[in-house]
Amino acid sequence: MVGIYSSIHSLSNLCPFYTMLTLIYKEYQNVKSQRKAQLESKKQVMLTSINQVSNELLAKIDENVSKAYINQHRLNSEFKELVSQLHIYQNHVNLWLKMVTDIRSSLKELGDVECWSMKMEEDAMLIDHCLQSVLSRY
Repeated sequence: MVGIYSSIHSLSNLCPFYTMLTLIYKEYQNVKSQRKAQLESKKQVMLTSINQVSNELLAKIDENVSKAYINQHRLNSEFKELVSQLHIYQNHVNLWLKMVTDIRSSLKELGDVECWSMKMEEDAMLIDHCLQSVLSRY
């Protein structure tokens, strides 16, 4: 019995220390739970901020992508219009080239006719001169 009494007596002697340790431990647990709550609160704020930033970035990127798509679509339509206008221009140029070639050919033919008529005139004058000289002898 002496052993049990001495251990109870030693517990009663340690009781103020035990109580103090218990209080310190409870205070530590309270501080720990407060820190945990603060960290959780900060974590939620951080996650909200990150979510907000990522949403704003995505919105800005989407806006830029949308602008790029609209610009690309506009450029494609302008390019198609330009190609269409170039085909029309090419047809006009080909038509003008044909007309210039025809005029050149006609002018060449006129030049050939003029040259031929000059030759004919020279020949006719030569024949006329010859006939006049023959007739003048008789």
